[in-house]
Amino acid sequence: MKTNFFYFLFYVVTATLISGCSVMPPLSSYPSSKIPTGPGPEDLVLDTSAGYYRLLVSCNARRPGQPHLGEIFEVNLQNDRSFPLKRTGEPDSLIFNPHGICISANNEGAFLYAVSHNDIKKKQYIVKYKILPGELQFKALYTHPLLVSPNALTANSDGSFWVSNDAGKRGSVMEMLFRMKRCKVIFYDGKSKWSVAAQRLSFGNGIVTKSDTAYVATTRQNKLFSYTILPDGKFVNRKTIAKITGQDNLRFFGNSLLIAVHLKPMAFVRHVKNPIKKSPTVVYRINLSDLKKELIYADDGSVISAGSTGLIVNGYLYIAQVFEPFILKVKVPFDH
Repeated sequence: MKTNFFYFLFYVVTATLISGCSVMPPLSSYPSSKIPTGPGPEDLVLDTSAGYYRLLVSCNARRPGQPHLGEIFEVNLQNDRSFPLKRTGEPDSLIFNPHGICISANNEGAFLYAVSHNDIKKKQYIVKYKILPGELQFKALYTHPLLVSPNALTANSDGSFWVSNDAGKRGSVMEMLFRMKRCKVIFYDGKSKWSVAAQRLSFGNGIVTKSDTAYVATTRQNKLFSYTILPDGKFVNRKTIAKITGQDNLRFFGNSLLIAVHLKPMAFVRHVKNPIKKSPTVVYRINLSDLKKELIYADDGSVISAGSTGLIVNGYLYIAQVFEPFILKVKVPFDH
């Protein structure tokens, strides 16, 4: 069984009929190489809990007709070798279609949280694993009516987490077509309580937190927001810190945010339907001190299409993407 991608394709196609595009920035010429993974390596995080640097990559076959694949791949940054991590202890009923992922740690170890979709049965989950050197050990499965269409998440050491929904009703064409602000960020307190942390978003996407501040990207609103986090998990004092078309996932890079974006929505839609069609990949850095935007990487899709996450480790930018079975490793002149 595979995730039902029909909803996503349909409302993105419809939405882009009236959406605009941004001008492509100058293309990058940094040396790069491709690291094979499973199809659809949409999100990635850095893990050091095994005693060395590795990426954990969320892979899910998304195109119609592809054989089902839902795995978390390891990419060993010592040798760039990649392979799916064994997952143990999962309930038999779990159909794993990973999307956004994040890591948190406490005195019991490091834990991976993953959004997982089962659109055929209309079920949306957050899955929690303990990260071990050679496997992911299942710990918990969370679901709630507020998890309407989860996309990305960020977790705390106490087991609490926030999840961004990318729709108020999963697969809603009207929301996408008219950029309706019906998406919400959901907070789980790590015990039993679920609540709405933020709302009035149009396609909520990447989400990260640091100290008492949260950052939320929006794909259809084209705004990157910051919030103050209250003790009960609610977000207040919303501010727009950047305006960029087609925002996807967020990652910290020192005192900056890296944000991958889809600047050409129609090109993205053509790429959804046909892997030969190119969709630009662009990664920006937003300096959180002065909110200046800096181009980190730009490609017209010739090297990598539909880039969804950018992460810099030891002078290399690693770029995830929505469909094709590799991540890109780019040597960049940014190390802090």
